This record gives sequence, C-alpha cells and structure tokens, in this order.
Amino acid sequence: MKECLICRNIGYANGKKVISPQEKGTAAPIEAAAVDDDGCDLTVTLITLPASIQPSVAQVSPGCGIPGNDGNGTLLTGVVNTYFPPSSSGTLSPGATQMQLGPFGSGSNTPVQTGDLLVIMQMQDAAINSTNTGAYGDGVANDPGSGASNLNSAGRYEYIVATNAVPLTGGTLQFQGTGSGNGLVNTHTQANFGTQGQRRYQVTRTPQYNEVSLAPGLTASAWNGSTGGVLALDASGQINFNGSTIDVSGRGFRGGGGRQLTGGTGGADTDYRNLATRNFHSPKAEGIAGTPQFLYDGSTALVNTGVEGYPEGSHWRGAPGNAGGGGSDGNIVSNDQNSGGGGGGNGGNGGRGGNAWNSQEPYGGFGGALFPGAAQQVVLGGGGGAGTRNNSTGIQSSGGRGGGIVLIRANRLTGTGTINANGTMGPAPANDGAGGGGAGGSIVVTTQAGGLSTLTTNTQGAAGADAWPTTTAELSRGHGSGGAAEVASCFTQPPIALPLSTFKVASTAPQPWDNFPSERSPVLGAKAAPLIRAIFQEPSLEPSVLHPRCCL
Repeated sequence: MKECLICRNIGYANGKKVISPQEKGTAAPIEAAAVDDDGCDLTVTLITLPASIQPSVAQVSPGCGIPGNDGNGTLLTGVVNTYFPPSSSGTLSPGATQMQLGPFGSGSNTPVQTGDLLVIMQMQDAAINSTNTGAYGDGVANDPGSGASNLNSAGRYEYIVATNAVPLTGGTLQFQGTGSGNGLVNTHTQANFGTQGQRRYQVTRTPQYNEVSLAPGLTASAWNGSTGGVLALDASGQINFNGSTIDVSGRGFRGGGGRQLTGGTGGADTDYRNLATRNFHSPKAEGIAGTPQFLYDGSTALVNTGVEGYPEGSHWRGAPGNAGGGGSDGNIVSNDQNSGGGGGGNGGNGGRGGNAWNSQEPYGGFGGALFPGAAQQVVLGGGGGAGTRNNSTGIQSSGGRGGGIVLIRANRLTGTGTINANGTMGPAPANDGAGGGGAGGSIVVTTQAGGLSTLTTNTQGAAGADAWPTTTAELSRGHGSGGAAEVASCFTQPPIALPLSTFKVASTAPQPWDNFPSERSPVLGAKAAPLIRAIFQEPSLEPSVLHPRCCL
C-alpha cells in the first residue's frame, strides 16, 4: 500500500476555497488542513492506493534509457529539447516499436542517438459535435456550446527509448517502450483536417543528465501547430533550481486571429459555427480539437493556415474542446456590434466573452471546456477566441496564447525555484471587441526525494483583454471584453506537506469599461471562474525510467 496525495477541484464552499478529493483507491481518505497563499482554508486528502497497481511500468527494463547520458547540466537555460513531428499521416497502435520521423520542427538541434529518452505525446485528438446548436462541442443539448464529444488520446504521453540513431533530417526511429512486446502503451494519430480537426502528435528528445543546476530562462519552443510547447527534463541525480524560474508561459495553443470584417449575409448572431469565408463574426482559438484557419501566435501578423480547421467552420461562438470560441457579432450585415472572444480552458472552463456593443446581445464566445487531466494525460492551455471587429487593422482583437507543459523527473530536487506555465492576454483592441485570455498550461514534477525550500508553480489563466480601455466609461456603449481563461496544473511529488509549493492564481479587477459582463467581472454580474488545481503522486511514475535502479 502506498499513500497518494491527490488534490482536485478547488472550488468555493461557505465562502472558503476548498479542495474535494479525486475518487481513487479503496481506503477511506484521511483529511488534513492546509492554508494557501491567499489565506483560504484548503482540504488536502491522502488516499491509499492498492498494491495491485504496482510495480510501475517505469520499472520495466525495456523502458530504460541511459541515465546521465547527457552528463551534467550546468546552469541550464534556453531550449534543451528537440522536437520531431512524424513524417506523414498515420496511426501508431499499442505495441508499435518503430515510426517514421520528419525533419526536426524546432528546439535545440540535437539529433537522436541510441539510448536517448524520448517523450511521445498526443497534442490534438479530440472530436467535437459540430451541430449549430447548444450541443456544439460535447453533444449535450443547451448552452454552453463547448467541449468535446470524445477526447480520444488527447494529452496522453509516454516515455520511450531510441534503439537507433536518427539525424535532424528525420528517418526511421526504432524504440522500446513499456507496452506489449516492449512497444507503445497508447494509440497516437497524425491526421490533417477532415471530418474532425487536425490530429497531431510529436516526439520530444529529453536530455538525461546526472546533476543539474538551473539558470534563468529555461523554456520550451512555442507550439507551432506541429511541434513545441513541451519542456521535458530528467536527472538521475539532483536538480538544483538555484533560485531560477522555468517559464513556458504563452508556449501553448494559439489564440484566434482578430480579423477586420465589414459584414455580410448567410448566418445569424446566434450561430455556433460557420465558415471563415463569411464576412462577419470572429475566429475560434486553437486547442485539443484542432486548429482554426486564422490564428494569433504572438507575432506582429496573423497566421492563415489556408484550411478551415474545424468541422462546419472555424468562426462563431462555439468553443471546440478547450479552445475559446470567437465572438458573435450582434449585427452581421455591418459586423459592428462587437462582442468578446471566450477564454481558453484546461483545468476549468474558460469565461464567456463580453456582450455586443450597444445592442447588449449576450453572444460573446463561449469559454473552452475543462480538460479532465491526470498525471499521464496533460495538455497545453487552450487559446483565447478572437473578438469581433470592423474598424481596426492588424492583430487587434486577437485571443491570447495558452501556457505550455513542463515534465520534470529527478532523483532529488533542491534549492528554491519557480515554474511558470501561464496563459497570456491577446493584444489590446482599439474600439472593437476584445480577445479572450489563454488558459494556464500543465506541470508534472516527479521526484524520489524532496529538498526544496520552496517551489512556486504558476499556471494562471490570463484575463481577457479590455475593450476601449482608454475611453471614458459609457455603460450603454462599450464593446465586449474578452473572457478570462482558466488555471490548471498537474504537479507530482512525494507525499509531503502542501506548504512546499506556493500556489498563485489569476485575479482580475473589474474596470469601468467592462460595461457588459464578460465572465471576468463579478461586480458586473458575471460568475467567478472556478479554480482547479491537481496534485498527484502516483507509484506508476516512480522510479523514473531514467534512474539507474529501473534497469536492475
């Protein structure tokens, strides 16, 4: 029997923030009190897991890499991972022991060598109901039109070990895993947009260090629709945080791209989805169910993928998977009743975008849906949907990017450090609707022994942008503000006292220009977004495949 610390579903009860236990294990939970950094009471539940789920798959020798193969990592900074996409569409089934890699997509430019540890992760795979009703997304009748009808393998990842070398130009990768026949455990699919959104997995080379000390600036390459977004690190000895910060904020799914559109026909302000070729409304964001045609990636110009990206269209207020929905304009003929985009989702639902200008129609984009993650199934933060606009040019009214993913395994963690996987805001609009905020990402840390004086994990969902922030408040004329995104994290460590980690969450004060409520402004009647955080310690994650004892 082994104790498992699992904290789930932080919400509010009797005015206090509480955590309800995730149902797992057979023994009765033992509750202990704790206090978070806001001074709110937290309920922490220790649950004893049955011995039948042990030993860990990580202890199986075919899944072992070469611990310490990359030597000591001194003052690590920048990007240490190399990211490879598959070379073509196709499906890897459980038990597979080889795949075809395409040229490396981003990262540290280090080729794969025999014995290298790799992470294969399904980044996008969810299917949605694409009907033009409140059943959009999850298939459940009535609003909100958001979520997924089937998550499939979205977020599932596993460690594998290369048994041959692959150059940066790609080629055949042979590997060992911990599934049947020393192959894969999960199904991984690569497919372009068709009857569902694009489905993507990637292979991330993960350095295997002996001892590690961190310097400021350790991060991941930004997700680009094919690779990136994940920081994976392993040490057979200790990782000394050295007072440094790991930061993958804004490295996750991209926001919907704000477009200047002058109006047209062929839809309604109550629609949930329609085509990007229509001259009104605004784009949805990117998430686990696919990638829309028009995106904001944080640069100075919009990205046009050239394909619709979501079944039945990539515009309007429906929120596919954990992506925020686009704003639905209150006057499609002129596209001038601008509303806000929905916030991205991950550990909870994103907020709805603000109401339309003047007409006050409540058709801002829906927020991306909660992703029910686990320590071995985590996703990038959903992007924020774009707000509708008819006046400004450029990137204004675009949604923010979601946070990235951090996977850390070490024998011991020491020092004081911070891990940021926050979502980001989109660019400020001019006098049009505002984009929704990107959701916080996911963090998984596994260690054999504690030793940190403090580890601060930040997975804040960004606030939606404010509409007309430089204009004197006119409560009858403001454009829709963007919806706030959600926070989420998965954090694994030995069962130790909760105060080891200081948790910080986003808070957004209402502004006078938030005249019609988006779900980020409680003073104006919008609901306060729930805060959800997960802390896991599962025996299936220890010891790491990279630690010497796993090869005994």
